[in-house]
This record gives sequence, structure tokens and C-alpha cells, in this order.
Amino acid sequence: MNKLIIGLISFAVTTLSYGDLLLDETFSYADGSLTNVSGGSWVRFSGTDNPSTPFVSSGAITVTRSDADDVARQFSGSQYLSGKLYYKFTLNMSDTPAASADGYYLAGLGQGTSTFRDRLYVTTDGTTSGDYQIGVGNNSMGVRWGADLSLNTTYTIVVMADLDNDVTQLWIDPTSELSTFVNVTDADTYAVDSIQFRQATGIGINTIDNLRVGTTFTDVVPEPAVLSMVGLGVLLMLFVRRFYGK
Repeated sequence: MNKLIIGLISFAVTTLSYGDLLLDETFSYADGSLTNVSGGSWVRFSGTDNPSTPFVSSGAITVTRSDADDVARQFSGSQYLSGKLYYKFTLNMSDTPAASADGYYLAGLGQGTSTFRDRLYVTTDGTTSGDYQIGVGNNSMGVRWGADLSLNTTYTIVVMADLDNDVTQLWIDPTSELSTFVNVTDADTYAVDSIQFRQATGIGINTIDNLRVGTTFTDVVPEPAVLSMVGLGVLLMLFVRRFYGK
């Protein structure tokens, strides 16, 4: 019986399309400046030298329009010039960004600390109080999500970078890679090796947590159905051991 359950668990796990998890960042640091409390894992690469921001508080960071310093962290592995990369984080915006047809980029992939691509943009159309919009692109916001987002609500943001075809793809609160998405093709050919957050006038006030970067969707968002199967298998094994002593 145990062998059967173990086999089922192994099958469930192997059905997942895992690649490489390049970064798993929960911001579990002491409160303070991210570049200080992270022990140098995060670096400031541009903007005003303000030692208090992005500010770590209660295991999350605040990225805000009130400051102008930008931070980056390199992920494991060499520079990536081909294939796909995915990044995911939770986003809770507490004050609206400024209105702009082009948007203001908040996050993106980078090469070192000097170039940017596959960016996440934020903006508002100014027509509905308490709502904002997000979009993605390489050099500019090429496409927007099809619905407004609400302030003081936590969303799971997932962005895919197709480095071979220069496609940037966006999901919000996905349950799988087949969930609703928007994408855009926007040429940009340089390699990437880091994830970056930008503080600047226009981006609003954002709380960000649970950052992951990987080479497949399931690296950053595990498939819930398969995880449930694994969990059920573990429970069955415990049941067998409890009642049959095996």
C-alpha cells in the first residue's frame, strides 16, 4: 500500500513542468532599508541615495512614488539570452499612480544594473476613484490588463519573458499557465540576470512580497491541482501507518 501511494505521489510531482527556481525572496529581514538588511543581496543602482527605502516592514517591501532610488537583485545562474523566464510577486497598492498613456514602470528584468526589459507598468485613467491599471512591455507599455484593479487589494502578478521572441506576457491571480493573460511583442534582444524595482513619481504606493523568478510557470506558481494530489497522498500514507502500522 505504501509503495502504491509513494508511486502516486511521484507521478503527481513528475507531471509538473519544473525548470529552475532562480530566486525565492520573501523579504524576511529585519525592518529597515532593503539594501542594508539584506546583507548586500539587494543593491541600489540608480536614483537618490536614500537609506530608508525601499523600506522593509513586517516581511514585505514598500516601493513608493515618494522616493527615487531603484534596487536590483541578481538571480542564480548565468545571463539568460534565450528561453523563457517568469517572475511573480504579490502587489497591494494603497495609493493610486498618476495618469499616463505610457504608464510608469514599477518592476522588470535587467542586465546588471543598467538595462531593463519585460517591465510591469502602472497607471490610472483618472475616471474611477480607487482604481488603477497595469500593463507590460519591453521598451514601453505595449498592452494593458483588461480590467481595473482596486486599491488595498492583494493581487498575484506573474510576468513571462519569452527571450527568443521578445514577447512579454502578464497574468493576474492565475491558477495555471492556461489562465487568462495578455501579451505583447516588443523587440529587445539583450540578456538578463536580475530583477529590479523602481521608485519614481507616478508609481503610487505599493507593498510587494513573495517574489519568485524561475524558468517555468510552475517554478513561480505551483499548480494547485497537483499539489492537492500530493497532499492527499501524504494524508493517505499517514492513514495507512496509523491504522495498519505499515
